[in-house]
Amino acid sequence: MTLRNFLASNLENAERRLGRITAPVAALDDESRLWRTLEDSAAGRGLSTVARWLEQAGPHSRLLDALNARLAMWAAHGPFGRMRMVGIATLIAAVVHVALGATTHPVGGWWLIVPGVAAFFGAAAAALSWFGPPTRNGQP
Repeated sequence: MTLRNFLASNLENAERRLGRITAPVAALDDESRLWRTLEDSAAGRGLSTVARWLEQAGPHSRLLDALNARLAMWAAHGPFGRMRMVGIATLIAAVVHVALGATTHPVGGWWLIVPGVAAFFGAAAAALSWFGPPTRNGQP
């Protein structure tokens, strides 16, 4: 087998496999088949049972009422106010991570990379949120 034949057969094989993967499949567009497959699995049955319990408990749930109140408060803020809150929460998470990690006296400074990136993101989000238009009670 020559090098040219070897490469040609491998390219044909790859093209055939990729064509099979990337070709549109009509069966995946059929949602009913997908839902039937999911409902036939143990995980799907468990999730549908939990979803049914939550739907039944939802109208009488204090937890759901509290969650809806928090979501309404979140939605009342403008995008820059939400960005400021996300930035502050990320900064707090980074500080807590470093404080808890420092108590175990880890070796080296590699463990500081992730909280450093998070702190940079939080500081940038909080700082950039102040450049938005002034708001009063969440309204621009």
